[in-house]
Amino acid sequence: MLRRVYVCLLFCCSLLGGHNVVAQFGSDLGKQAVSTLAWQDISSHYTNNETMASIGLTTDGRVYTWGANMYHTIQANRNGTTATLANSYQVTPYHVRVPGNETATKVRVLIYEGATYNYANTFFCLTSTGKLCAWGINTGLVGTVAGWTLGVPTSYADT
Repeated sequence: MLRRVYVCLLFCCSLLGGHNVVAQFGSDLGKQAVSTLAWQDISSHYTNNETMASIGLTTDGRVYTWGANMYHTIQANRNGTTATLANSYQVTPYHVRVPGNETATKVRVLIYEGATYNYANTFFCLTSTGKLCAWGINTGLVGTVAGWTLGVPTSYADT
C-alpha cells in the first residue's frame, strides 16, 4: 500500500513539473503527444499495473488495442519494457484490422484469471452484420477452435 502511495506521489509531482521520464505527454519528443483519435467505445480492464489492457473503437470504425501485451495477445511483436513474454506492453494504440472488411460496432476486453495464462487478455468486437471477432488468449471463451492463433482477430458467426 505504501508503495502505491509513493508511486502516485511521484507521478503527480512529475505532472506538476511538466516533465516526465518516459515522455507520456510528448514533451521529450519535441511536440505534444496528443491523440487525434475520436473514440466511440472503449473497454478497459484493470487488475493491477502489470495487467491493464484496453480496446477502443473510433468514430470512423477503426479498432485499437493497448496495454498489457501478455503472451502477445495484442499483437505478435513484442513492444515490451521487459525481456519476459508475460510482461510486455503496447504503450500506444495498436490498429487492429477487423476480418473481411467488417465494420465494428462494439468492443470489449476480458482478462483471464487463473492457471497458465493468468491475467492474459481476450479482445472482442461485434460487427454491424452480427459477427463476433475475438483474439487473444481465448481460454475457451469462444470455444476451442482448431488453428486458433494468438494476436490475430478471428471472425465467427452464430448461425
